[in-house]
Amino acid sequence: MAKVAAAALPVLIVGGFLGAGKTTLVNRLLGDAKGRRFVVFVNDFGAINIDLDLVETVSEDRIALSNGCVCCSLNADFVASLAAFARAPDPPDAVVIEASGVADPRALEGSLAALETAGLIRLEIRIYVIDADQFWSIDAPLLEDIIDHAAASDLLLLNKTDLVDVATLCEIECILQESAPYAQVLRCLRADVPLALLMDGSWERQRAAVPAPSQELRSHVDSFVQWSGRSDTALDRVAFRALAQQLSGQALRAKGILHLAGEGWVRFHLVGWRANLEPCPPPQDRSSRLVAIGLRNRLDPETIEAAFRTLSDSRTQTSAHLLGSLP
Repeated sequence: MAKVAAAALPVLIVGGFLGAGKTTLVNRLLGDAKGRRFVVFVNDFGAINIDLDLVETVSEDRIALSNGCVCCSLNADFVASLAAFARAPDPPDAVVIEASGVADPRALEGSLAALETAGLIRLEIRIYVIDADQFWSIDAPLLEDIIDHAAASDLLLLNKTDLVDVATLCEIECILQESAPYAQVLRCLRADVPLALLMDGSWERQRAAVPAPSQELRSHVDSFVQWSGRSDTALDRVAFRALAQQLSGQALRAKGILHLAGEGWVRFHLVGWRANLEPCPPPQDRSSRLVAIGLRNRLDPETIEAAFRTLSDSRTQTSAHLLGSLP
């Protein structure tokens, strides 16, 4: 392993399948910053719900957060942008990268290698979040990918442990410990992990024993399709409940910020068959947004779009595309 300068900018990679709790973990890290400044890179802004009370300003592909942190999109300029932060006269204290929920997080390491060799950054820790509640309901090929990704990580967060029994947790842990013997497994609720644990400096020493990923990183990204919709009018709650039931039978993951008529603004989350609504402040543009991701042979964007259009008037905007075409 190449020796990296101690002054190099620390980088934390957060991976995990759809709905595992990656965004919750990122938000917790920001909330635990205690005056430290972070740069957060995400796949795209449509795929992350940075807590609305943290957002200060939005411009192009960058969000300024009220705690002094910055959130950027993970795009083609990622390496150049990361290098610029590392070379800045007043660099941030660390960078957090949230990997796509449907791609191999190891692919990011190739982009980081040159910067690490140059002494600009150091890979502090590779975290992989696992949904204990959904673990056994994931299709076999996707579950195999999850286990492969876990094997190349430093810390495995077995999340949502309150939703399964102890026997199931022990069974999952046995599989992870056998498949990822060099990774530490930690149980958690709502991705509640202290930042001090993630940046204690011990992970680089452990990483020497982790097998390097193969040259061909297997991914089923082309098997997924995404649908998204936006509305400038309040949505009917009864009609939305019917849409949510429809999504629960088709989508692996759905989330959004919605204005329900007579009730105000809510944040919607769906993972598998489990869904919930919680009150939240309105977004800056005061428009409802909903995103759904699923397997191409299971999620039908046309039927979801038709159902969403019935919730409001003609100002609703929707789109659908294969995730493989995203940057």
